[in-house]
Amino acid sequence: ALPCPGVILYILLVGYPPFWDEDQHKLYQQIKAGAYDFPSPEWDTVTPEAKNLINQMLTINPAKRITAHEALKHPWVCVSA
Repeated sequence: ALPCPGVILYILLVGYPPFWDEDQHKLYQQIKAGAYDFPSPEWDTVTPEAKNLINQMLTINPAKRITAHEALKHPWVCVSA
């Protein structure tokens, strides 16, 4: 299961993390809830496939989260490679 690579991919695509708050408790709550989005204008030019991969990588439930093997077969990875 790939939560950390999802955070890294998010940062690589737009330059900031999906979860952020100066209050550490609020930050942990965001992470536990999976509370992130794809705000404009930074995400306007990012493909739906890339967003889909990030969504699958940041899925809260590890049993439902995409695996490394599955991620390597994701359309965004295959098209972008």
